[in-house]
Amino acid sequence: MIKERAVNHFTGKKGYSRLNCAQTILEIFKDRVDFISDKTVSDFKKMGVGKAPGGECGMVYAAKYILDNSGKSENIEEFENFFTDQAGSLKCSDIRKKKRDFCTLCMEETAEYLDGNL
Repeated sequence: MIKERAVNHFTGKKGYSRLNCAQTILEIFKDRVDFISDKTVSDFKKMGVGKAPGGECGMVYAAKYILDNSGKSENIEEFENFFTDQAGSLKCSDIRKKKRDFCTLCMEETAEYLDGNL
């Protein structure tokens, strides 16, 4: 279910509003944590497409934001290792070379990881 919601928001399918990768991660978890609002999701629009600090992937940046603000900052390194195993890098520019379908797969995996670790 969480994977499907993530993909639907990321691709804009099934009547969902299309969001960038960072916004998608926040949107699908905003009903589970109290620090994510519609404004937070909107503010993360500037974190997509390689614009997160250091060129980091937006979904990585958003996932780390969620973990940190959920009091689970000790899981950030584990998540980074998990994501690197899946995507090969934490950098958007490296991941985007693999095309959007690959980003969609990373979205599914990130959503599932967070779902099991929040």
